[in-house]
Amino acid sequence: MQSQMVILLLAAATLLPDPKNPRKVADGQDSELLLLSQDLKKRGCLVPLIVKRRGDVYMVIDGHRRRAAALLAGIEKLPCRVFEENVSDAEIREAQLVLPLHAQGLTPYEVYCGAKNWLSLHPGSTAKHLAQAINRSESYVSMILSLDRCCDEIKKAAAENKICMNDWYALSKEPEPRQRELLAARLNGASTKEISRLRKKSDKPTVRMPKVKIPLCNDTAAGVVTVAGENIDLNDTETLLKEALRAVRSAKDKNLDCRTAQSVWRDMASKPKAGGNHVA
Repeated sequence: MQSQMVILLLAAATLLPDPKNPRKVADGQDSELLLLSQDLKKRGCLVPLIVKRRGDVYMVIDGHRRRAAALLAGIEKLPCRVFEENVSDAEIREAQLVLPLHAQGLTPYEVYCGAKNWLSLHPGSTAKHLAQAINRSESYVSMILSLDRCCDEIKKAAAENKICMNDWYALSKEPEPRQRELLAARLNGASTKEISRLRKKSDKPTVRMPKVKIPLCNDTAAGVVTVAGENIDLNDTETLLKEALRAVRSAKDKNLDCRTAQSVWRDMASKPKAGGNHVA
């Protein structure tokens, strides 16, 4: 855009949204827009909107969310860079596409670095004070700063944008050896949800029993499947039931009846594997 611009302080009511703007989520009261409105009320509009004059009103070329947030906050005037009416529609459409493409927010790790810097410049301040200063929730700041409790390998992965804030927040709750183990799983392709599942699984103590009884019932029969062994958990139970199912299918493939199959299995059971676990 080569046309001359001037900067004016304009009434928010004279700024009209452009229906042809590619940004379609500028209005409403979503949580981020509410945070922006609160920040505008606190600091004022630090970045001018870009608008085009149309008679007595102005069409917003860039700054739709700032406009919507200002209206939400009750702000009457906003700083605007004004293009005169000779700006072509082609120039406007190009600007509306290019300007947001160049706008890149801070990565979570960059927010962490900025937060640490802020805290170093405000001795005695806490995460609560920082949250108030940057107009974010205390829980969000706590999640960002949880990287402090992570091992160096996790910090390096965060700096390289290999993991997200939710990842390091979850890993920060584990002891360092477990952090490294779960980080390796994450870097090898495990999803954030899978890492959370692995964490929850590790939180529960393993319960082992000599027998696991599973009552079963369908339209034609009822009974109890018993998986027995010296010291088994549900993982052992699942493995043994899969082996039992393979044995049943093998017997069916050989056209054995129940009595014959049971005899074959009894012979197999007389030569138990190490550990002696079995299904009854």
